[in-house]
Amino acid sequence: MLGSFLASLRALFDPVAGVAAAVEGRRWGAALALLVLCATASGVSLAVRFDAARQVVPRMAESGELQKVSERELSENIEQARRVAIVAAVAKAVFVLPLLVLAAAVALRAAVWLLGQKASFAGCFSTAAVGFLPLVVFHLIVTIAALRQDALGSLDPGELLTTSLAQLQGWQGLWARVGRGADFFQLWVVALLGLGLAQATQRSRRFGLALSMGLYLAYVAVVFVALPGLPSPASGGHS
Repeated sequence: MLGSFLASLRALFDPVAGVAAAVEGRRWGAALALLVLCATASGVSLAVRFDAARQVVPRMAESGELQKVSERELSENIEQARRVAIVAAVAKAVFVLPLLVLAAAVALRAAVWLLGQKASFAGCFSTAAVGFLPLVVFHLIVTIAALRQDALGSLDPGELLTTSLAQLQGWQGLWARVGRGADFFQLWVVALLGLGLAQATQRSRRFGLALSMGLYLAYVAVVFVALPGLPSPASGGHS
């Protein structure tokens, strides 16, 4: 088991050889386990340090419940909110993250098929699992940063770690949405996915990286730029 974890982590430090070996050996299990464990650690760390009173007190004041509860009941509500945050963090890591890896594998397999190339689904799933390994580093950094805080006002790891060009430059509006795509860890993921695609399709690294970057740019265009820019129903169709 330890050997599988170390072999998967090799993709982070020796990406050219490490990714190829992990995809060829179908080492998706160890990579996915590392992702889930580290995502759980960061989520729980954020929830433990989260000052739930900043969320609970204003909500109860707005609903008029704050004047009706005792100090003990208020403390119980705050603690309950913290427990809910911990459970949600674990559920997100255990259930949502593997589904994201599966969705990425399906997207990779579909793209390969549309281009008339050959790659097994197992190869694409291994590529997705190994390609997401940079998130292990991200979650470890967030875990350490969160535990060093006395209290956090938000569960957003972005308050602890600056990773995108939008955060660095403080952009707003359209440029902020575009800048979110220039994220260090996401681009690291794109690079590993490209190397994995090269191995899965038995094509050149240039082909794999170009395909991976093309898919990522399409993702950024739709998720970060187009969808957030759509007018909300409340606006009556006017921006």
